[in-house]
Amino acid sequence: MEKLLGKVDKTELSEIATVMRSLWLRRNEFCYEGLFKSPSQMLRTAKEELHEFEMAQQKLIANSQGNNIERRNQVWQRPKENYIKVNWDAALDLKGRKAGLGVIIRDEDGEPLVAVEGQQTNVVNPAIVEIYALWKAMEIYRDLKMERVIFEGDAQLIVKAVNSQEEDRSVYGSIVEVAKSLLGLWKGWSVEFVYRNEMR
Repeated sequence: MEKLLGKVDKTELSEIATVMRSLWLRRNEFCYEGLFKSPSQMLRTAKEELHEFEMAQQKLIANSQGNNIERRNQVWQRPKENYIKVNWDAALDLKGRKAGLGVIIRDEDGEPLVAVEGQQTNVVNPAIVEIYALWKAMEIYRDLKMERVIFEGDAQLIVKAVNSQEEDRSVYGSIVEVAKSLLGLWKGWSVEFVYRNEMR
């Protein structure tokens, strides 16, 4: 490890550590659950998790430097008239390999209409849980045939993926593509990024 520290920079070291962790998890999944991930799938997952970690670190740095004071004081904003706002979120217990999902739906006056919660097991990637929560929220409104809906979440990676025109080839890409197809069916639907404190 000491030799490695002298040869690579901080960015490369982070990539190496993330890949090593993914190798360890891959080994455990194979030994204890009989699951086998291909090397390419493992590398994709490692890159995605590193990206999520780096974004979280950047957010913490911005907060500590005081650049986010005004944003921290912001609160939930009501949608346009005749629109519904859906806030979704997810939390991952990496050690327990389980996640909690939450969706709250409010009208233009901020009154809660529906609250939905759920759980998922055998998950280790926070992005998978976030896109699954968004997809579930979209399914509710597809079934209700609601035409004016704003979906808000604090997972910037997922918001960008769903709004992107390019095909998503990540490990959770299939769910992203389903979410995109649902979004394309309704002209009054949008998926937007907000910071966590603005979802309350």
